[in-house]
Order: sequence, then C-alpha cells, then structure tokens
Amino acid sequence: MKKNIVLLITLILIICTVFPAAALSEEDLKDLKVALVLPSTKNDYAFSQSMYESLLKLGFKEENISVSESLGDATAAEEAIRDYAEDNDIVIAHGSQYGSKIQTLAADYPETVFAWGNGVDTYD
Repeated sequence: MKKNIVLLITLILIICTVFPAAALSEEDLKDLKVALVLPSTKNDYAFSQSMYESLLKLGFKEENISVSESLGDATAAEEAIRDYAEDNDIVIAHGSQYGSKIQTLAADYPETVFAWGNGVDTYD
C-alpha cells in the first residue's frame, strides 16, 4: 500500500511538472498516452503490477497505456523506450536499471516526459 502511494505521488508530481499552468482533470488524464516498460509482468502481484494499477487508478484509460513486459535487461529495453518516446506523452521505465538509458534518450525527445523508479542517481 505504501509503495502504491509513493508511486501515485511521484506520477502526480511528474504530470504537474509537465502541465504547471493548469490542474489536470480526470478528462485530461484520459487523453494522455503513457508507455510503461517493466522488468517483469503487469500482473506479477508486486512491483510492476503496482505501477500499472496505479496508472489506472489515477484515471488513465487502459487503451492509452502501452506496456512492454519482462524487459529487466536495460539494454534490451532501450529500443522499446525509444519507440515509446516517439508516440507517447509519458514514458515510465519502472526500475533503477533504466536510469542511464533514460538519461541518454531523453535528450533526443524533449517533448516527452520520462521517469524511472528506485534509482538514487538523478543524473542532475
């Protein structure tokens, strides 16, 4: 439960950073396209499932959430992250192993919001 609350707060902060001029309504969230790169599956009863379900609870429409599962190897996930960056408003790579990939790819996609979890290095 505590993990879900932290994830929800993190995602809300990301969204508020992207759209600081106006509060987002539930209707606004439904239109955003979100991609989720997971180290396990979206129904793993743990880490990955909590992120996927948090997006749904926040109000994102299931059809606007793209998911790549079982990509624990960050090098293998890099292509999925890049592909998602081209077509989504937000790309969440849910694991600390993705941090350096996000850092590298984010510069190529300034209109896309990137996030990853559990890392201590913020890359400035």
